Amino acid sequence: MPSLEFGGRTLSWREAGEGPPALLLHCSLAHSGAWAGVMARLSTHLAMRAPDLPGHGATTHDPAVPTQDEALADALRLLEGQAPAHVIGHSFGGTVALRLAAEHPGRVASLTLFEPVQFSLLAETDPEAHAQERRDAAEALEAALDEDWETAARAFLDRWGTPWESLPTERAASIMKALPLTLESNLCLLDPAVARIHPDDLGRIRCPVLLLAGGASPPVVRRINAVIAGRIPGARSLSLPGVDHMGPITHPDRVADAILDMIAPGSVRHARPCGG
Repeated sequence: MPSLEFGGRTLSWREAGEGPPALLLHCSLAHSGAWAGVMARLSTHLAMRAPDLPGHGATTHDPAVPTQDEALADALRLLEGQAPAHVIGHSFGGTVALRLAAEHPGRVASLTLFEPVQFSLLAETDPEAHAQERRDAAEALEAALDEDWETAARAFLDRWGTPWESLPTERAASIMKALPLTLESNLCLLDPAVARIHPDDLGRIRCPVLLLAGGASPPVVRRINAVIAGRIPGARSLSLPGVDHMGPITHPDRVADAILDMIAPGSVRHARPCGG
């Protein structure tokens, strides 16, 4: 894997494919390998870079810098000298992608978000859903405050489609290592006073936008997608039946086909359909 050393940090990423540039940003508690299936499907259409986010995989984290800010800066490094890229983000990576498109619109050719977990967008537009999310997130956050990391991991993962008991030992150890950083980052996702992006910022996004959600995911993700769609003219929303929050990992072909249908209409005419 390529890597870059700067400022006492390491930024690592995967590369694959040929075509226009694309940037893929993974979810929390994962690494760039989470995109392997999607990248395989898109390899004849896009020249892709998928970084390990800060504190994940081989990319290191500066504790003095908020993780979302650091991830955004890393994304911009990987886009230097390139044409506007097709940006694809999942969960926490989707929140980074959303900021990239809003703050640097000239760098983004299209934006695909699979369940971006920027819960703070609901605070003004859907306060009941925002309050419910705070309650739903409380068990993991309270366990983290007590440094009961296994309880925190169970509460967090069970809710988002990865039962703790299903994890191999090595994967569980990797998750436990990244979990404190993930839960610390939740503040910028939940609290509008700390969040770096707000509903009024979304109108700056002018590129084609595809909002994906799993039909089996928690309802809050569709509420977030609805807020984003309502603020970006022409944004398209699509629900994938039978898919949950980990869709880019568990159903990569369906996610990739939905992306291709936006960036290259007709290119999946003979492929497996992304719905149903």
